[in-house]
Amino acid sequence: MGLDNLSDISTELEISIIREFADKGVFGGKYEFYVPISAANDFIEHCRSREVAITGIETVKITEEGTSPLMDYIADFSSVVEKDWSTQVCLTYNASKTFLPHIPRDKNLFVTFTLMTREEWKPGRHRMVLPAE
Repeated sequence: MGLDNLSDISTELEISIIREFADKGVFGGKYEFYVPISAANDFIEHCRSREVAITGIETVKITEEGTSPLMDYIADFSSVVEKDWSTQVCLTYNASKTFLPHIPRDKNLFVTFTLMTREEWKPGRHRMVLPAE
């Protein structure tokens, strides 16, 4: 468990972001890194500053009994695919910031993020149009 296993599925940039939050989060399973809900906003801001897109957020409850996903608090932004990388990062950042306040604040709630770097990006697949507020 931990940073050693992440090199199998993550880029160096993603690992460096997780490394910077390792003292705040919890490693679970072989590849999961959970950020406490209290630090999730800082994680999102840090991803934006490093130009990493967030393509998904999954909320879980971690207790002594185990880890349980909270199905009502899962977001998938993978259909957001823009023509330029800065817009890609901006749209997924905005979607993440909009989603985050809907998650209840509880010391047992954590989020795991699906990240995408510029190297993993495939522009032009399709474009999701977000509804106007």
